[in-house]
Amino acid sequence: MKDQWEKCLTALKTALPSQTIQTWFLPIKPVSLIDETLILTLPSRFFQEWIESHYGELFKEAIAAAFGETVQVKFLIVSEQEEQQQIAAAAPSPEEDAGGEQTAMPAPEACDFDHRFHFDNFFGGMENQFALKATQHVARQPGTTEYNPLLIQGDIGTGKTHLLHAFGNHLHEHRTETRQILLSGEGFLHEYVNALQSNRTNQFIAQMTAANVFYLDDIHFLANKTKSQEGLLFVISELLKRKAQIVITSQLAPNQLIQFNPKLIAFLQKGLVVNLAACDYNTREQIIRHHLEKNGLRLEEKIIFYLAEHLQNNVHQLHSVMVRLVAQMSLLGKSMTLEEVRYIISRICPQDGAGTPGVSPHQEIRIDSIVTATSNFFNIPVDILQGVSRKQKLINARQIAIYLCRELTSESLSAIGYHFSNLNHASVLYSYNKVKQNMTQNPRLKSTVDKIKSLL
Repeated sequence: MKDQWEKCLTALKTALPSQTIQTWFLPIKPVSLIDETLILTLPSRFFQEWIESHYGELFKEAIAAAFGETVQVKFLIVSEQEEQQQIAAAAPSPEEDAGGEQTAMPAPEACDFDHRFHFDNFFGGMENQFALKATQHVARQPGTTEYNPLLIQGDIGTGKTHLLHAFGNHLHEHRTETRQILLSGEGFLHEYVNALQSNRTNQFIAQMTAANVFYLDDIHFLANKTKSQEGLLFVISELLKRKAQIVITSQLAPNQLIQFNPKLIAFLQKGLVVNLAACDYNTREQIIRHHLEKNGLRLEEKIIFYLAEHLQNNVHQLHSVMVRLVAQMSLLGKSMTLEEVRYIISRICPQDGAGTPGVSPHQEIRIDSIVTATSNFFNIPVDILQGVSRKQKLINARQIAIYLCRELTSESLSAIGYHFSNLNHASVLYSYNKVKQNMTQNPRLKSTVDKIKSLL
C-alpha cells in the first residue's frame, strides 16, 4: 500500500505545484486497503471539503491510477483529542523534516498590544458608538456569541487598530489565561510563506489555531495573495470549529474585497461587521482637548476650534499635529499663536494645490462611489470595470474612472490601483496622464468626464 500511495503522490506532483502538495496532500495518511476500500486520514473536515472542491477529480484519477479504478476512498477525520495532542506537540518542539534534520519553525511573537489603546479612551463620536459597544460586548465573552468573526471596517485613521488593541488589552486585564495571537496582514503573509518554504505548514496552522482569540489587522493586505488566503481560510475554519474568537480589521467591507477567495469573504460575512466613520467636528475637538489636558497645557479657544475645523482627513493626522504642538509647548515652555499653529500644520500636512493645509477638498467622494458612477454611466458591471479586460471600450472607461479617483480623492496611487485589479503605480499614473492630456484635445471626452462628475 505504501508504494501505491507514493505512486499516487507522484502522479499528483506532475500536475500540481510543490507547495500545494506539501500543504494539502502530504498531511493525508493511508491507513488501510480492505475490500477495495482505501481508508485515508485527514486533519479536519474542512481539509476534506477543500480537497474535494479544489482537487477532487484530479485526486480520483491519481487514486485510480495507483490503486485501480474500482477502489473506493473513505476519509477519516482525526479525533479532537488527537488534534489537541498535535497542537500541544507542534508549538514548542522541533520536528524532523523530510531530510531528517532537526528543524523548528519559530512560534509567532507573543501578543504585544499597544498599552495606549483602551475602550475608555476611544473617541469615536456618536456615529461610532455601535462599533465601540459591539467590540466591548464581544471582548467580555469572546467566542461565545454569534458575532464571530468580528470585522472592524473603516478608512485609515478611523480607529480600527485602536479597537483591536483595546480588545486585547481588556483580555490581558480581565482574562489573563486567554491565549491570544496578533498578526498584521503583512505579518501573516510572511509567517505563512516561511511555513510553506520550510515545509512547516501544519505546524504553523497548529500554532495559529491554538489561540483562544486570533487577531488579524489589515486583512486587505492579502489581496491577490492566493496561497496566503488559502492558509487563512484554513486557520479561520479551524478556529471557528474550536469556538475561538476571531477579530479582524479592514479598510474595506467584505463585499469590496476584490481578488479575495469567495469562501473567505463568506466567512467574514457570517459574523458581525461594524463600520467606523471619520470623526466629526465634536469628536476632533474632544481629542484635541484630551491631548492638552493630559499634558497640562492650554491653547486659546479659537486655536482649538481652528484645529478641529481644519484637521479633517483622519485621526492619525490629528494625533501627529497634536504630538508636535504638545512637544513644542512643553519644551519651549510657552503657548502658541494661531499663525504658529498654521505653520506647523502646513509642515506636517502639506496640501497639494489650493486649499487649507490638512484638508482634503474632496474628502466626501470615495473611490467606490466613482467606480459606481462610472459603471452606471457606461452601463458596465462594476466587476468588469475593475477587471483586466483589454477591450478598448472597457479600457477607456477604466482610465476615466482612474483619472477621477486621482482628481477627486486624496488616495495614493497604490490605493487607487488596488480597486482596479491591483494595478501598479506606473499603470495608474499612465491612465491618469492619458485622460488628462486627451481632455485638452477632445471636447467629447471632457464632456463625458464632467457628466460623470455631476453624478457624484
